[in-house]
Amino acid sequence: MFGYFGYQDCQFLSSFTSLGPNFRRELLTVGPLLRQLVAQFCDSPLADQCDLSLTQTLDAEQAQISADPALLGRLVENLLSNSVRHNQQPVTVCLCAEVRSRQLCLTFTDDGVGYPPAVLAELKEPESSEDAPHILGLHVVEQIAAAHGGTAVFEQNHPHGARAIIRLPLGELARSA
Repeated sequence: MFGYFGYQDCQFLSSFTSLGPNFRRELLTVGPLLRQLVAQFCDSPLADQCDLSLTQTLDAEQAQISADPALLGRLVENLLSNSVRHNQQPVTVCLCAEVRSRQLCLTFTDDGVGYPPAVLAELKEPESSEDAPHILGLHVVEQIAAAHGGTAVFEQNHPHGARAIIRLPLGELARSA
């Protein structure tokens, strides 16, 4: 689950950083959005190589977030794809959505090999080193979460596998007076 995407992600990061806060926010209901994104992934060839489940609490199902649906789609697709691409198949992948402390908490887990220690160490560094492992896809996830006022944390899943925890603020679109 450690982010090999290459050229597409380089283009994305370049265009994304130039957008700044001017991306297209919409008020989105989490439950239908996540079901749609998981269904899109299930239509991809990678879905044949994993067992994917989506679990949502009732609060998460009904929660609303102010977000860009295309960017959130990219975040979800990156994390699900990484679980498949970086593990032997079949791999079990779970996406769990819940609301905690006025935040949407999306937890992605797999039962694969987990993140290499060098990847976790590099993600904690403020700047990438010259001999850093290839983790561009995970940096894309971090930037998308940050652009929405949230965070992304990557860690090992116990007893084995990878875990990514994305926290996004709940909210509404700003209303004009």
